[in-house]
Amino acid sequence: MPLALQPSTLQLMRHVKAAFDPEGILNPGKLLP
Repeated sequence: MPLALQPSTLQLMRHVKAAFDPEGILNPGKLLP
């Protein structure tokens, strides 16, 4: 993913995932943080 997307985009995706899945139980082990 780091080769395909800018670091700011990856950070945004991490923040959105953390907002909806704070315990990290959805799709564990996926490349998307």
